[in-house]
Amino acid sequence: MKPLIAVLLSLAALLIVGCADTREGKRYLHDLGSLIQRADRIEVIEHSSEFDFTDAKTGGLRPAKERIYKRIVLTQPQRTGFQSAIGSLDPETQRAFPACIPVSHHRIEFFASGKLIDSMEVCFECGQVEWRGSSATPPSSLYGGLQAFVASVGMQPQRDWKGLANGAGR
Repeated sequence: MKPLIAVLLSLAALLIVGCADTREGKRYLHDLGSLIQRADRIEVIEHSSEFDFTDAKTGGLRPAKERIYKRIVLTQPQRTGFQSAIGSLDPETQRAFPACIPVSHHRIEFFASGKLIDSMEVCFECGQVEWRGSSATPPSSLYGGLQAFVASVGMQPQRDWKGLANGAGR
């Protein structure tokens, strides 16, 4: 019932606002673009989630250490492509948000002088990004843009993550 109410309130807000708002989305994209420029190394990591590991007998979650499936250090052309992709996204600010718990399987880490300066967790299942690098609301286009970028560097936005974490699908 609560998700239905949230959807109805979001739709009502869309009707009230009417026109596209790009201020927050532009600021978010600017903040992300600045971070990409500031970083001297960017890594994209495909990893397990704490929600992937299940006990075969009970079906419940079991504690497990994060597994890294793939890690890519972006080349200069990939960094340039990432910067360009972010800069070309539609800045219309996101107004509706999914009512799910993010189960992130991709992380983008930003380094400067060998130190981690920021990171971004991405959940493509529900279209959410956890990033503290901007106080602005992201644009709706961010998720599709990140999905295309992740695929362009050889990663898979969608997989059988639970099967992979529990030994199947390797």
